[in-house]
Amino acid sequence: MARTPSTTPHYDLPDRSDSGYVRRSNDIDAEASMPDQHDGADPWQLLGEELAGRRSAAGYTQRRFAAREEIHYGRSTIANVETGRQRVSRDFWHACDIVLKTGGVLVRKYERINAERAAQRLHELDAIASSRTTGARPAALPPATARRRQRTVPSCSDVATSSAVLSGIAASAHPLATASATASDGADRVRQAMADPARYADARFVDAFRVQLEMAKALDGRYGAASALATAKGVIDVVEAVAPDVPEKVRSDVLVLGAEAAEFVGWLFRDLADPVQAGYWYDRAMDYAQLCGDMSWQGFVLLRKSQMAYEARSALRVRLFARAAIEGPWQLSARFYGEALLQVARGDLMLGQTVDLDSTVEQARDASAGEDLTLREASCWIEAAEPERAAPLYEAGLSAGGLSLRDAGYFQARQAFALAQAQAPDLAAEQAYEALTASVRTGSRRTHRAVVATRAALTPWQKRDAVAALDDALTAYESSIRRPLESPGSATAGFAD
Repeated sequence: MARTPSTTPHYDLPDRSDSGYVRRSNDIDAEASMPDQHDGADPWQLLGEELAGRRSAAGYTQRRFAAREEIHYGRSTIANVETGRQRVSRDFWHACDIVLKTGGVLVRKYERINAERAAQRLHELDAIASSRTTGARPAALPPATARRRQRTVPSCSDVATSSAVLSGIAASAHPLATASATASDGADRVRQAMADPARYADARFVDAFRVQLEMAKALDGRYGAASALATAKGVIDVVEAVAPDVPEKVRSDVLVLGAEAAEFVGWLFRDLADPVQAGYWYDRAMDYAQLCGDMSWQGFVLLRKSQMAYEARSALRVRLFARAAIEGPWQLSARFYGEALLQVARGDLMLGQTVDLDSTVEQARDASAGEDLTLREASCWIEAAEPERAAPLYEAGLSAGGLSLRDAGYFQARQAFALAQAQAPDLAAEQAYEALTASVRTGSRRTHRAVVATRAALTPWQKRDAVAALDDALTAYESSIRRPLESPGSATAGFAD
């Protein structure tokens, strides 16, 4: 999406040295004893627990603390922060220091955690740079991610065929460099900018981390959301760390990167079937877009929220978010404008309204300026209870290629559902079985939900061999994961694009 604003708005962040208190020796000792994030403890949870202890010791309940005029957050946010479930900005910790009179301890610990996260990102950059100059294989993604997935997580070199990755950190950081420039030069430049963003952060610095975000997207498509979370969140950590200090001419680019990364993290949590986290990160993306005045990003996030509302079967929100994406003071890209038109139709169908879907599809095709909306159209025909029209559209979209393993699996599950609704149970079961294989390989809970919906639609044919094989495979898979999904409450529940 192209950025529309012609000017860079002021981003009013407090200076890092404005805590207003003198550090006390006991606070310095407390900071020094704070466990390192690499010892297995979650540093954000530890910081949240410290906030809870200091708040309680000062005589504040969570509700009373949230009511202080310096704290611009609600009680639920306080509770989430104290248990490590939610990340908040430096402004929050600065306000807590003021109310609790800590001498700036909390904000310094927040900065320390962010600095350690940024250092981890730099370590990954160095590994990638080294692999390009020596041919060595970079280190795998952080072990914690591998433990969460309970499977081998691929290393960054496994996605080296991505055009964004092939361009390299050095190429992104130095687009005008000569052929003799090395990847380590680019990593050095990034390291300098992290240490002194006011002096060294520039467009090349932003581009270097945009490469990291593109790498995370490649990991997501091929290996699943869990493999991409650490890298994507790391980009956001960098944005949070440098945004207050970068030159004004660069700040807008940094915040746009933050919006893009936060929207992507929201998508990852959607694929992992965690709507609470997804909603939080979509809100973060909207915040970044508003801070830099990027109108097009705000419209795009609204479209994403409409799609997430469809997963929750919230028909009115599907329609309202999509209408807001279309009617807001921004210019959506042709593709996303066409998608939003189809999304409005889908919401209307869910509300039981009469929709001339043929006409709407034609309008969306015209608006999308030649962009392929075949798979989105197919979804609308499912909602219109015309699965016999949806199934061949899914076949055409899948045959066109260009989809990641995860996305191909998801749309194959959608096609299977359409086939089940069109009373082609054997073919539906075979397609769903293949989709389940992709779900297992990528850890996509979203695809898993779509397969579960297909199994529910195949209930009348449960004694057929193909359907029984699908049921056995689903039962075996669900017994191997911690959080098996319930069968959807309605025939189309659990679907979203």
